Amino acid sequence: MWVIFLTMLFYMSRARRYRAAALFRHPMTLSVPLLKEILLLGVPIAVTVTAEAGLFNAVSLLMGTLGANVAAAHQVALNFASTTFMIPLAISAGPTVRVGFWLGRGDTAQARRAGYIGIGTCTVPMLISAAMLMLASEQIVGFYTQDVAVASIAAALLLMAAIFQIADGIQVGAAGALRGYKDTKYPMIMTTFAYWAVGFPLAFMAAVVWRIEPHFVWGGFVGGLCLAAALLGSRYWVLTRPTADSLASDNR
Repeated sequence: MWVIFLTMLFYMSRARRYRAAALFRHPMTLSVPLLKEILLLGVPIAVTVTAEAGLFNAVSLLMGTLGANVAAAHQVALNFASTTFMIPLAISAGPTVRVGFWLGRGDTAQARRAGYIGIGTCTVPMLISAAMLMLASEQIVGFYTQDVAVASIAAALLLMAAIFQIADGIQVGAAGALRGYKDTKYPMIMTTFAYWAVGFPLAFMAAVVWRIEPHFVWGGFVGGLCLAAALLGSRYWVLTRPTADSLASDNR
């Protein structure tokens, strides 16, 4: 991480595109209002990310209670799903930048359009990933293990993953677009509710109380992810309606 920091610092000090900003020519002064604004935007994002990552970690612990084969299959399926998720996660930074750019220019129509394009762009690779999982789940599992017991469970979990891949693409794209509007508090509340008031209790009941098939445990957090995608998508639609332009202006 230090190498990454120092490398980026060197790049920013030398790259032509940053010369006009004169980043390192003036002494740094602490701006309390700016620091407050950054914290009010950033802390809810941190809570949102922690809530999602915490849900996946908690479900991993729940799957471990069902036996070694289930735990191994869970890791196989989750590893593949997490790897494909890196694509929309990276793309989601794009709508944040583009929406913020157009709002800065006062063009709310273009900002709205940029956000929807960003959500769609995040969803497309997940549709492709979901199709791969549905058509070739056994072949994908074969890259990880030849254990028959583990492979059969992992293949079933990958079919569940195909469902939440699409929801994951929508929710991460919507979250990125909403950040362009500096709207982070309500997404934090929505996602925390979806993950921990809906997704985790369902997964817990399936794993600990009912002790049913592992793909039903995944069904719990798949439900949480789908709810998060629906809530964030609805939030973006409400926030960006022409009648909601005044609300977007307040958020800025």
